[in-house]
Amino acid sequence: MKRNGGFNMLENRRRYIVLTSALFGVGFVLYGSIGLLTMQYDFDFINISNPWLRALAIALLGGYFFSSLMSGIIVVTRFISKRSFNEKIILAIFFVVPMYIVLGAAFYSIPYGIYNFIKYRQLKNNLYSY
Repeated sequence: MKRNGGFNMLENRRRYIVLTSALFGVGFVLYGSIGLLTMQYDFDFINISNPWLRALAIALLGGYFFSSLMSGIIVVTRFISKRSFNEKIILAIFFVVPMYIVLGAAFYSIPYGIYNFIKYRQLKNNLYSY
């Protein structure tokens, strides 16, 4: 019984890692192409004089944005799915709260991603060490 519960957690953690990594790649490519297209222009909001480093910074920020958004969506959907019907109605009425949690992922996605990866490795080692 415990083995199946551990496998579900392992699968959930693996999905989180795969989805957030995939969205980081998508954001990196999309924003990286924008960064490459705008290499000839000088921006005041990014104080990097080297155009290649500026394009890389834009690509990294785009990847982080997409990855954080996916992280927030995953966390909120897991949180809401465990609530009762009445609690879901209240969260639907106060929809701003889940939206802020999704957008707040910009602050907690890196620590939660590291925590998730560590727990994934521990679960994987424990499950397959038999």
